[in-house]
Amino acid sequence: MTINFTRKPDTGSVQRTSYMAAFSLAETLLSETTAVPTSVNVEAAHFAPAAPLIKVYFHHDSAAVREFAAQFSLVVKVEEFPEGQQYTEANSERHGVKIQAWALLNAEQVAAATDAQAAA
Repeated sequence: MTINFTRKPDTGSVQRTSYMAAFSLAETLLSETTAVPTSVNVEAAHFAPAAPLIKVYFHHDSAAVREFAAQFSLVVKVEEFPEGQQYTEANSERHGVKIQAWALLNAEQVAAATDAQAAA
């Protein structure tokens, strides 16, 4: 016979410290950026309490993701989907906190952005 105990791990202090570090960094990023995001989420999951994450979302604005990335030396990648959508993501890590900025454009927005670049 096997008995599997499910006990909540004692991650409280590590998780709290991770949250505070991420909140502090998020505050700094928001106070310094010129690209104001739609939303900012701070995560420090119970299953990875020492791996805090800041997710910065820019609604349909991949240019803002690039602007944010340039200001904070984040690495940008762009992924095209078969349906014509475009996902732009920028990542980095500071002081043990991961930063992820992202935006998703639908096919019409991608076409409009392409037309605007061609006209410039």
